[in-house]
Amino acid sequence: MTESNEAAAAPSAEPAANLPTQTGAPMADQSGAAPIAKPAASLPVQPVELLSAPLPEPLIVTLQDLRAARLCFQGARPWFRRQGLDWQQFQIHGIDAEILAASGDALALRVIEAARNRVGRDG
Repeated sequence: MTESNEAAAAPSAEPAANLPTQTGAPMADQSGAAPIAKPAASLPVQPVELLSAPLPEPLIVTLQDLRAARLCFQGARPWFRRQGLDWQQFQIHGIDAEILAASGDALALRVIEAARNRVGRDG
């Protein structure tokens, strides 16, 4: 071994920079970055305020909207199949308007407009 390697391998009597000292000083992390300071006791800690307004509910398109848009079920069933959507689930639960809008289909947009009209009238 050379002198430089022996010096590196030999244990040092001095404490490492990242170890806490006996005075309780904060420890630096491995990157050498300064430790995060604790807030002063005189400064009040404010809680984070939550949004007071509820999140908007998604617009759900239903069979009623399909009828209001004057579209037939005979054409809607195969359209759902082509889009990879479940017709049975739509009949039971409806479908999020954003899913229909993603198709870009003009008839789907017409059904979404019918749903908006329904919600505006009912809400």
